[in-house]
Amino acid sequence: MRHTTTRPARAGFTLIELLVVLAIIAILTSLTAAAVQRIRILRLVKSSEDTVSKLQSALDNQVKITADNVKRERIQGSNDFKSLATYCGNDEDRAEALLLYCRLRQALPQTAAEVNAASFTVGGVVFPRLPAFNDMTGMPTAAASADQVSAALLYAALSRRSVGGNMFVSDDATAGAQMDIALGGTRRVYKDGWDNPVGFRRFHQSAELDAAPYSQPADATKDPNDPLGRLAGWPDAAKKSASQSALGTTFGNRNTVPTAFSFGLNKASDNLSGDDILGYKLRSLGAKGFNP
Repeated sequence: MRHTTTRPARAGFTLIELLVVLAIIAILTSLTAAAVQRIRILRLVKSSEDTVSKLQSALDNQVKITADNVKRERIQGSNDFKSLATYCGNDEDRAEALLLYCRLRQALPQTAAEVNAASFTVGGVVFPRLPAFNDMTGMPTAAASADQVSAALLYAALSRRSVGGNMFVSDDATAGAQMDIALGGTRRVYKDGWDNPVGFRRFHQSAELDAAPYSQPADATKDPNDPLGRLAGWPDAAKKSASQSALGTTFGNRNTVPTAFSFGLNKASDNLSGDDILGYKLRSLGAKGFNP
């Protein structure tokens, strides 16, 4: 007689097998979520870099046009240039550099105190607040608001003024990268990918900017606004100090660069360091190379 052996049907997975399967699913889910988050962060970084890069180009262009206009003032002998030349002891190179600093201070106010004042004076020459900024007064002067104030003034400087026939059309150049903030009234600003205002520094200086690749060896000790070093070497200490105070900068053999910046991933100002996205880096190095 043949005997047939039947094995009992298996009821299902054991508890250990289920736990193993669940662990594998959890690992795969976490890896997928991490990859999605990384892609999202990189997209925000790229969006912020694009915005800052466009604003940096607009700043650079405004500086160039302003410098060209100052050279024209020297050639034509404008009243402001003549007055500053007298103030500078008839040193026209020093007067040109000083006038350039004054025109940049006039075109790119950075702080609430600067824009609240109807004018500033250097060497007896009065530089009035430009009409583009007449409605920008009344913003808070607290240090905590400084970056927001600079962002509002950056928007006003680039979107409202035509310099040398060149108008930065912010709606076209930074589509979708604008928002309103409450800052002594409703103020329009450019924003980064994290919805933080994009601020700027008018006369930014740092040790990094004085070295390659931002400065070539031959230019490492030159201020682009004062290439002959006439302000840096001004022998009249009192006039030098008074001018520096009025302009909010320090004359010296330093690379001085207008810089647009985003707070970056941590959404907090790192004083133009850390993960802040800086316009001059994007201009010289391309993408910042952020690696979340």
